[in-house]
Amino acid sequence: EQPLRDGGNADNDAVVKRLEEAKTWEGYFQRIDESLGIYRKEGLPIAVALKAQNTYPRRGMGSVSRNKSGSLWISVPALVQSAKAKKLDLVATVDNIVTHELIHCLQQDASGADLTRQWPTWLTEGMADFAAYDEPNPAEMRALAPLTEKDIDASTGTPAYMRLRGWVFLKFLQETYGKEKTKECMKLLMNGDACKKAVETATGASWDALKGAEQKWSKEYATKK
Repeated sequence: EQPLRDGGNADNDAVVKRLEEAKTWEGYFQRIDESLGIYRKEGLPIAVALKAQNTYPRRGMGSVSRNKSGSLWISVPALVQSAKAKKLDLVATVDNIVTHELIHCLQQDASGADLTRQWPTWLTEGMADFAAYDEPNPAEMRALAPLTEKDIDASTGTPAYMRLRGWVFLKFLQETYGKEKTKECMKLLMNGDACKKAVETATGASWDALKGAEQKWSKEYATKK
């Protein structure tokens, strides 16, 4: 949408320039593959729109579309405002948000069915954050600690909080069972397995035993940080 790169706003111009570069997107998909093992050998078309409208605090949205495709829109001014409001690096903010929303485009099985309709919110949002962030920022970590007072089955709430609860669950899987087992779990989920079945198959642990161990680990992780 115009006007975006009109020379009147250097930050807007920087965001558009970064998202016009093919290497930027290659980096996003490489990160997604390395963290979750999610990739499409056959390809997956994703329509991307960079919007001039400021939709802050909403910065963008990724979703599954019809016919095995995805749709992603990003508000350039909202990304800039978000980075300034939270005193974060602009490039890192762009990369984190776009990677998060890309995951939502990819959360579909081989037939193009939207898998998030059968997943809990913590899984849908946690996967997206796990691919996007190495670790929550200090403010988010403080918000995470009370969320671990409930086990994962009892964890409900807005996406803003459930993304943190899901992130730490996946962090537990990776730290406890390793990257390859975590990727195996993601592969099973992407093939349509139910959440609990995928976790049990990949780890070899019963769901009840695992969720108890996860809650203990996550509480310690959140409070130590």
